[in-house]
Amino acid sequence: MAVAFSIFIAFFGFLIGSFWRWIIWVVIYGGYYFITAPIRRKLPQTKSIVRKDKCIYLHEDYRDKQTQLIYRKGKRKLMKLSKKESCIMSKYNIKKVYPYGKTKSFNVTYDDGVLQDVRFVEMLNKYKLKGTFNLNSGLMENEFEWTHEKGCIVKRLSKEKVLSLYNGHEIASHTLTHPFLDGKTEEDIMYELKEDKKNLEKLFGIEIKGFAAPFDYYSDLIERCVKKSGFEYARISEESLSFKPQTDYYRWRATVFHLDDSLEKLVREFLSTDEELAMFQIVGHSYDLDTENMWDEIETVFRQISLQEDICAMTTIEIINYLKAMNEAEITDGYIVNNSEESLWFSVNGNVCEVEPKSKIAISIDIFYNESDNFCNGACDSGIRTYFWGMDIRI
Repeated sequence: MAVAFSIFIAFFGFLIGSFWRWIIWVVIYGGYYFITAPIRRKLPQTKSIVRKDKCIYLHEDYRDKQTQLIYRKGKRKLMKLSKKESCIMSKYNIKKVYPYGKTKSFNVTYDDGVLQDVRFVEMLNKYKLKGTFNLNSGLMENEFEWTHEKGCIVKRLSKEKVLSLYNGHEIASHTLTHPFLDGKTEEDIMYELKEDKKNLEKLFGIEIKGFAAPFDYYSDLIERCVKKSGFEYARISEESLSFKPQTDYYRWRATVFHLDDSLEKLVREFLSTDEELAMFQIVGHSYDLDTENMWDEIETVFRQISLQEDICAMTTIEIINYLKAMNEAEITDGYIVNNSEESLWFSVNGNVCEVEPKSKIAISIDIFYNESDNFCNGACDSGIRTYFWGMDIRI
């Protein structure tokens, strides 16, 4: 357009004389470059992606400039598009997801380390699910056992058995001897926690990061002792009955106790929820599956979960570490910054992307135009013509 306009001015100048012809040409053409210089300096020097021969890109810094940039076969030029041709998306749709783009997480957290865990772990492994097993090291030595009120024998597993059984799952502390902590002194509580942690770490050769409170009692004193003992979270007996990610890691609530009548209903709701970073965690004891004859019921739940491609099987500490890392992430209008030591995953306008540890990615929206009214699909404001600067920053 500028060249054609300059040719016209030059021709007009030729008609009125060579001197004035060149004066007019210099003033008009030079003025054009002078006026547009600030705009041209801000143009990003990036390679565009041409799709259907024409592609527009939106850059957050220049939305309020109301200027639109068209890329045509690698050449930049400013154009104004009609409402039939343009479709402007002014917002990023960014959603936090679990590793590899999965939208939900699932875990079971079972207590005591008893004989029924053998069958239970086999079932978890069969469906490629992960469990957190909360153990009492002080009750392994003599394989402590007791008789349930319904006649079932509950027997603790030996050190040799637990060492081979829980491979691939998380081990957490459940106190040394499973006492009632209500009324215990801080010294007594610290002993139960620290000794169990020390024993389990020596036995398994790993750092024990999780704690599950025995029975139904938890207090501010216990919470302080948990933190002082070096645990990163404490699971309590209270249910959340929710799919929202937990935020209080030292009063961590599982979703539902496996004997709760709402288990089946909650599973159905979980499978269809669109809650961001939805999580579902079942808490219980494997011996309950004997006493209540519910092995088939729990296997049905596991089968349903395993068939869902959008569910990520994780341990409790894996979920917590991921949530902590995600909370440290910075999401701006043009970037996603991962400040943590592990990879994070996001869905940006339906495209799944990984942000590696201690790194950031720039994000962009591809905006295409077509001469079909149906292309906008209701996204455009009728009758409004807008301009935007464009910038191609690929995920």
